[in-house]
Amino acid sequence: MNATTILCILLLSLSIAMTLFWMVRSIIDTIQEHKRDKRNAKWEAEYQEARMKSLENK
Repeated sequence: MNATTILCILLLSLSIAMTLFWMVRSIIDTIQEHKRDKRNAKWEAEYQEARMKSLENK
């Protein structure tokens, strides 16, 4: 094999590796965002409940 062929194979391998990395990273980000949304929704529900109780006590 000559140097050009080896270089093309290396660049293709790098491109595939980067694509896989970004796909995995995207999946991880989506999962983290979903967890964060659930946590924020729970916090907001608790906040609204506490707010309603404090308004009832006035």
